[in-house]
Parts: sequence; C-alpha cells; structure tokens
Amino acid sequence: FHGTGGSSKNVTVKSGVDLVTEADTKVEKMITGLIKDTFPNDLIIGEEDQADSPNGGQGDPFPKESCWCVDPIDGTTNFVHNYPFVAVSIGYM
Repeated sequence: FHGTGGSSKNVTVKSGVDLVTEADTKVEKMITGLIKDTFPNDLIIGEEDQADSPNGGQGDPFPKESCWCVDPIDGTTNFVHNYPFVAVSIGYM
C-alpha cells in the first residue's frame, strides 16, 4: 500500500484531524479476518471498523474480557504524506 504517491489512498477525515484511508480499512479487514479464522470467539476492537466490535464505540467502556486491539496503520498521517514512519499495531489484552 505504501508508495502509491497519494493518488489512490482515498483519504477521508474520520473526526477532527484524524484521517482514515482505504488502506486502513482494507488492512484492518485482513488482520481481523486472520484473527477470527484462528480465534473465532475472541473479541476484536478495530480502530477503523468499530461497528463490528460490541464495545468498540468511542466513549464505550473497555471490555472486561480479553480482546484484540488493532490499529491497521498506526501513523496514517505519515502514510498519507509518504513518510516511512508507520506501523501496524496489534495487541492482545
């Protein structure tokens, strides 16, 4: 996804100055799909597609049971501007 020169990133504003790209949603779907294939009963909270997460809405209490937290492109603003300082963040808590 990186190196597209900004021409096909399809950037939108999520809230305020928080950006989301088509790559964010595609990468998150890929990661959550892989987790669900291996751990079908685990709760997953994704940064971009929170509607799929029972407790994933902004301001909702954090779930008490173990869960996966996924930020598909940590550093979206850098990604949008082609700065090579981005990461994929996946945590199990």
